[in-house]
Amino acid sequence: MFLKTSRPGPVPGRTPVSTRNALLTAAILALLFPGFLPATVIHVPGEQPTIQAGIDAAVNGDTVLVADGLYTGTGNRDLGFGGKAIIVQSENGPSDCVIDCQSAGRGFLFQSGEGPDSVVRGVTVRNGTGTFGGGFYCAASSPTIDDNVISGNSAVNGGAGIYCNDASPVITGNVITQNTVTGNNNGGGISMTFGSSPLVAGNTITLNSAPRYGGGLFWAGAGTCPVITGNLVSGNSAGYGGGIYCWNDATITDCRLLSNDADYGGGLYCNYSSPTVANCLLAGNTANVRGGGAYCDESAAEMSHCTFADNTAVVGGGGVAYEESSAVILRSILWGNDPEQVAVVSGDPPSVTWTDIEGLWYGTGNMDSDPLFVTGPGGDCYLGQTAAGQLVDSPCVDGGNVPAADVCFTATAGIVCLHRRTTRTDLVTDQGLADLGYHHDPGELLTVQADLTCLPASGTVPFSTSMTVTLGNLFAGQVRRLAGRIDVELGGGTSYISWKAGYANVAPESSVVFAWNQNIPALSPVIGSNEFTLRAEDITPSPYNQPPYPAAGALDTAGCTVVGLAP
Repeated sequence: MFLKTSRPGPVPGRTPVSTRNALLTAAILALLFPGFLPATVIHVPGEQPTIQAGIDAAVNGDTVLVADGLYTGTGNRDLGFGGKAIIVQSENGPSDCVIDCQSAGRGFLFQSGEGPDSVVRGVTVRNGTGTFGGGFYCAASSPTIDDNVISGNSAVNGGAGIYCNDASPVITGNVITQNTVTGNNNGGGISMTFGSSPLVAGNTITLNSAPRYGGGLFWAGAGTCPVITGNLVSGNSAGYGGGIYCWNDATITDCRLLSNDADYGGGLYCNYSSPTVANCLLAGNTANVRGGGAYCDESAAEMSHCTFADNTAVVGGGGVAYEESSAVILRSILWGNDPEQVAVVSGDPPSVTWTDIEGLWYGTGNMDSDPLFVTGPGGDCYLGQTAAGQLVDSPCVDGGNVPAADVCFTATAGIVCLHRRTTRTDLVTDQGLADLGYHHDPGELLTVQADLTCLPASGTVPFSTSMTVTLGNLFAGQVRRLAGRIDVELGGGTSYISWKAGYANVAPESSVVFAWNQNIPALSPVIGSNEFTLRAEDITPSPYNQPPYPAAGALDTAGCTVVGLAP
């Protein structure tokens, strides 16, 4: 058993400074520095009659707080920040705070060099219209657009929901739906052009349309290189690229492209581009000609840990179609696509390795075996696994040639590796060799976090190092029982499993810390690098792990190295 010698983790809800002290600090600063002005909250319509009036009255650092209601007419559309670093935010979220442009203008215009500290959060913007950008128009500006509903907007030439030109906004957590390009142009949901490199993360982009390119998202032009991660892109339509049209380089990760429709590239169309596509699910997309899941035209797309399932095309390439492209498919699954998994219209075939592909494809590590998809908490295309309650293990389990912890990509929360993702219906994360195909995000149901430190990390034997184990409960809803064990591999090659072990009941969103001084003796087996690995597991017993609470079994690991130097 670990010896608990330190304090528990943070107490939820406790603030280190009281409101009274904060106000006193602001008053002292105002006396010492007459130019100092604390941030102000401006209420609309309580203090200013319209949203624009609130913006005009604000200075850098202020918040314009918009009360529940329906906002229409002059002063509540074509809203501009004038370069100010302020926040426009609803009181209670987008369902209760609606900006209706009534087809008489746009929602917001950012064209004065705004940066990420210019924020629009928690409002609905609907029925906006413009030549470019019906809901939001961003030119040479990079605001933050967060947690909004952007719906029913239109644009003639592109970006009916959001338009970016030489702009790199942060676009996160929005619902972008039912926006339409009315001219023969591009980007029903979002259009990004000419030097735009936004972060588009964690959005739901659905039921948007464009006659030409990119029903959901479109980007093109020199210097345009967005990061597209953690988005649900579904039910969008266009001529080319129903879900996404990519006409320049980009990073596309952790996305689900579902039930989109186009003539070419139902889910994704790549044209003269070299995107990196990692850990994406492309399922149920349709092409009226070729490329149900994806179509690559003179592109060098690299697709790894992707699943292409149940996509269809009328002419060919139900999964993926290639035309004069140099492409890579790695550790992926292509199954159930119609009429075939891969079609090469012209040019060289793709390099396919360590992939489960129906009908087989020449390449190292490939297989032709039913992946045994099952439905789980996040939808379809989990892998059947006896440890999660299915009758048979999918052949794609541990089918990769590298550990899951070594396969990493950009995600909404930063760099994430596949050992933090899951292919199992019980949401236990992928450990050991990586499973093939798309890995679902276990989200807040991932309950355990491990940390292990050893200080000092080296010394002449004998010496003592201070070892600290932290077990964190990430789940907000319940006390969890977390167990930890430390495995050791000594510098001389000897290994010990469960060298130390124990468990603790940990409060929600808190942690416990165990610490001790560990003697590193003057013995030959400890000369060299000694590897200590902490394996933490959620072992919460029934009935406490029944729905709506997550099941036990979540894992996390951490490690430290202690180097023993010969005297």
